[in-house]
Amino acid sequence: MIATKIRAAWQRPWVRRTFLLAFLTFITLLLVRQGRTIEWNKVADSIRSYEASTLAMALALSAVSYLFYSSFDLLGRYYLGVQSRLSVRDTLSTAFVSFAFNQSIGSMIGAVAFRFRIYSKLGLAPAQISKILVLSVVSNWLGYSALAGIIFAAGAVSMPAGWDIGSDILRIIGAVLIVTACAYMLTCAFGRQKKVTFRAHSFKVPSFRLASLQLSLSALHWPATAGIIYLLLDGRAEFGIVMGALLLSAIATVMTHIPAGVGILEAIFIGLLRHRIPTTELLAALLVFRAVYHIAPLTIAALLYAKAESRDTAAVTASANQSEKLRSSP
Repeated sequence: MIATKIRAAWQRPWVRRTFLLAFLTFITLLLVRQGRTIEWNKVADSIRSYEASTLAMALALSAVSYLFYSSFDLLGRYYLGVQSRLSVRDTLSTAFVSFAFNQSIGSMIGAVAFRFRIYSKLGLAPAQISKILVLSVVSNWLGYSALAGIIFAAGAVSMPAGWDIGSDILRIIGAVLIVTACAYMLTCAFGRQKKVTFRAHSFKVPSFRLASLQLSLSALHWPATAGIIYLLLDGRAEFGIVMGALLLSAIATVMTHIPAGVGILEAIFIGLLRHRIPTTELLAALLVFRAVYHIAPLTIAALLYAKAESRDTAAVTASANQSEKLRSSP
């Protein structure tokens, strides 16, 4: 009964807007307060202190994380049965470009717009693109639900100081996430022939084998991402805490729709670890993380997309010129 009332209240736009405004105000005030006390010259010194080998390993982990995520679209390619029409290379490059832009400027432009733009030029219909997109999103959050569920339910991480919603609440959220992941796996195991409808699109329930691959790839993607921060912190915080902080920031980013979770990631990590690691060193690690996980992939994705667009433009121009010559020839 209480849950129903809460759900009904959350459906009201003014309730969501009020909550998000309050949350953003809290984050802004927290960052301003922290920013005034930070010695930014020490942050710069910490960044310069990273060895080239450490940065190379961070970049390698970033590449591994992006590879796991991009592989979600390979599962979608298999799910649709379009292997003969869509190459592995085209699928991975499209997913990479989409994910890189998604990480920095939001899902509507990154995950949705870029996939539709590129896949449509590769010959896929809108309904097929939608199914690849949905399967990728489900894959990502399936692994998240399993990992975050275990970490939250086990009490391995708590909300930062001042954000405390009660350890019991976080454990309950963890249990719900575990149940959600298990429910999906059971549905795929015993409801393979069933179909579900989402926004006027009909989806066949994936096989248990495909669901297992979804879970496995996502369960590797998230730790690979957390591994970058763990590496940059030089192992001074337990991997479980680093993973939990990353998972907390991910769901907070989705709730607030802030591109790249700017401010949220920093606030959560500082709140959890400032008593163990100097704030200047935490910020240095997180800034380097953003460089190797957001800026570097976005730069590569932008270059790949620009190259593809220029190639397509050149092809269209050449075709138009050829047609003009044929029409003007006697």
